[in-house]
Order: sequence, then structure tokens, then C-alpha cells
Amino acid sequence: MLNVELLLSSFSSYANSSSGFYNASAGQDPDVVYGLFLCRGDLSPEICQDCVNFATQDIIHRCPTQKMGITWYDECFIRYSNEYIFSTVAVKPFAYQMIISRTTFRLHNASHSQLVAAISVTAANAAFSPSGYKINFATGEFEAGPSEKLHNILQCTPDILSSDCYKCLLKGIGELPNLKIVKQGGIFLSSCIIRFNLIPVNPSPQDPRAPAQPPSLPVPTDNKTGRADVAREKAAWIIVGSSLSTILGILFFSFCVYTLWKRKSEKNAVNIEQIIIEDDGQTTILVNNFHQMPLYTLQIATQFFSKENKLGQGGFGPVYKNLQGTLEDGREIAIKRRSRTSRQGLDEFMNEVKLIANLQHRNLVRLLGYCLEQNGKLLVYEYMPNKNSNKSFELNWQRRLHIINGIGRGLLYLHEDSRLKIIHMDMKTSNILLDNDLNPKISDFGMSRIFEENQSEANTKKIAGTYFYS
Repeated sequence: MLNVELLLSSFSSYANSSSGFYNASAGQDPDVVYGLFLCRGDLSPEICQDCVNFATQDIIHRCPTQKMGITWYDECFIRYSNEYIFSTVAVKPFAYQMIISRTTFRLHNASHSQLVAAISVTAANAAFSPSGYKINFATGEFEAGPSEKLHNILQCTPDILSSDCYKCLLKGIGELPNLKIVKQGGIFLSSCIIRFNLIPVNPSPQDPRAPAQPPSLPVPTDNKTGRADVAREKAAWIIVGSSLSTILGILFFSFCVYTLWKRKSEKNAVNIEQIIIEDDGQTTILVNNFHQMPLYTLQIATQFFSKENKLGQGGFGPVYKNLQGTLEDGREIAIKRRSRTSRQGLDEFMNEVKLIANLQHRNLVRLLGYCLEQNGKLLVYEYMPNKNSNKSFELNWQRRLHIINGIGRGLLYLHEDSRLKIIHMDMKTSNILLDNDLNPKISDFGMSRIFEENQSEANTKKIAGTYFYS
């Protein structure tokens, strides 16, 4: 602990700088300790120093023997570890804070979605927008009602990359609780913070040295009214991934709340086997057990389907690419979004999900998931960087033969080797996608038909697909 105390004692000398951030190490291997502090970006150096001075003493009191620790306060947070933590994004441990208002603030479902979208825009501003005032810091606001605005502050430690900052903030947004009755609080991660408040963003005149307090015991309810006999506002902290030294009562309460919260989310999650889709007078049930992706995840990944992220346009609708680094696993995806004017409707969407989700072949494009929120229909595919074979390439005959053979292998699989006999019905160059190595992959199964084993022809009720293909 000597190196920890030595490290923390140096922090107060740098807390009055304009940056509000400092990192340093103390000691030699194997006893070296790394630490940092970050002050809220809208506060003065004096308030920052006051918070850091208290935090360096308080964290030693709260974590007297631990090799790593982190505490969050209203004006700053401080972190140390025996492992290297600089320039590396970390999302755990993290904590929630909720101050619930039962009378002054209530959002409708549509407004809640808009709120998440608004905070997501602020996240992009914090991570990517140039700022002469603070790095990785941004504020925003949301019209919560006729006379109310919900103000938000998003901030990352300035030693991490913009893409890592954005990833951290997206993780926080994804963990946000239901904000319909929350008027103040946030989520605090190891490399970034998200705060929201009905009060405008201003330096707080309150004591900055107010760390997270243990939540109170469950409040008894009045059986007659079904309402708790408590004050109109209640604050709760949920600390996740905290050290074993945390007070047992906090850990127990945190575990119960987090578990119940997760169970509630799982209970409310849409089961694809029970989805009933209604579209243009058609009703059907989607029975495949496949991955459904949240709409807000796709909105954030594509910067809310911006033109800059648009790859092209098809019969189903526009196709978008996600911004690199916006998904936790780092992969790149293509999102096909059905347009309101598309002639392709429920049948085509069902074909894509039912058929291609169960097909696995190196010459067929992979469907990774789908989304059915807010009356929208979106399909998520693996991203093909070279787009389609309709694009001009300098191809020698060997490469062209390789592409032709790959298409043939894909069709042979569909016609003969797959569990179902599938006729594509819309083969054309724009539906042959090419990966990094120019390997061909057949895409767009919206027009596809399932044939019986010995069936060679079928009748259709409408003209669709590509001519001259059978």
C-alpha cells in the first residue's frame, strides 16, 4: 500500500490543471501501481482539486488493502490498479445511480426511444467531435415535456482512442435502465461516465465529496394503496463488478437488484418463436429461433442511418454499413432496411429469415440477425467490403473462373445439398457479393422458393425476380 499512498499523494498537485485529468505510476515491478483521476468537464479547476483531494483520502479508507480500486463522485472519479490501465478502455466495474421522481417526470414509450437516441448523438459528439475546451467530453439535452429538459453529460478519459470512447459510451447507453420515471442519475464505467439531470449542467454548489451511499432497505408498502409510504424521491446505487471488500449489504442489494433487472429484461425480451408480424394486411408467425438485434444498437451503429453510412439501394430498401468500432465484438456488418415504398413486403422478409438463417455455406452470405421494432424490418448481414460483382474490377481469367465456380458451388448447395431444395429466383450480378479475397457469396433470398425433392417447376401468382433464370 505504500506505493498506492505515494501515487495518490501526487494527484492533488495536478488536480488544478485545466485538463482535469492526470495519470501516473509509482514503484517498480512487481509492486508498481498505476492510477488516474478524471474531473467532470464542466467544472472549474478549484472544484476539481477539492474533489480529488478528498477522493485520494477516501479511497484509501474504503479500499485499505486492495491492489485495485475505483470510486465515483459527483465531480470526479479516481482509479488505481496493480495492472496497466493507461490508454486502454475498460467498462468494468461500473455503477448505476438513479434518483426516481414519482410526480415531476414521466416519459411515454416513444419519448423514451427518442431520449436514448438523443444521448447516443451526444455520445458521438463526445467521442469524435473536435473540441477546443475538453477532449472526449460533450453535453446535450432532451425535451422531456412542455416545460422540462433532461440534460446529459458524457465523458471519457482522454487517454483512450475516440473509437474506444464511443464503444465505452455505447456500452453505458446499453446498460441504462428504464428512464421513464428517472429524473437524475447515470451510469459510471471505468473509462467513461454518462450523467443525466433535469437541472441544467452547471458546477454544483453542493459538497463534491459525496460518494455512492449504501442503498436503504426495502420500503414496506401500504397494502391499501399499493404505494410505498416514503418521500417522493428515492436514490439508489447499483454497483456491479466491485471488489470483494465492498460492504456485504451493498453487494447483496446490488446483486438482487441487478439480477431482478436482468430477469425482467429477459422476461420482456421478444421471443422469435412467438412473434406475430402484421404488415399490409398480412399476418404470420415467425418460427425460426434466430438472433434479434435491438433497434437502438443498429441506429447507433449506422449513425441513425445517415447518408455517410449508406452502401447502396436495393428492391427491399437501402443498405447501410456500421461505423467501425460501434459493436462490442468489433465486427463490421451490413444492415438492409426495408423502405416504405418497397414492393417487397412480409413474404420477402420471412423468406430471408426463414431460409438463409438455416443455410451455412462459404458461397452464401451469412445472415447475422434481424430487427422488428417500431414497425420496421431490418436484416443484418456479414459485411462484404468489395460489394457486388457488378462493380468493375481488374480481373484476370483465373479470378473470373474462381468467381464463376464459387457461384456454381453455392447454387449446387441450394439445389442439391441443403436440407431444403431452394430456387433463388433472383440471380444477377448485383446479388453476388465479394469478400476481401474476391470470393463470391450469393445474397438476397427474398424471392426464393422452396421446391419438393423431385419438383422441377412451379406456378407463381405475380411477376417477380430476374428474367431468364430457372
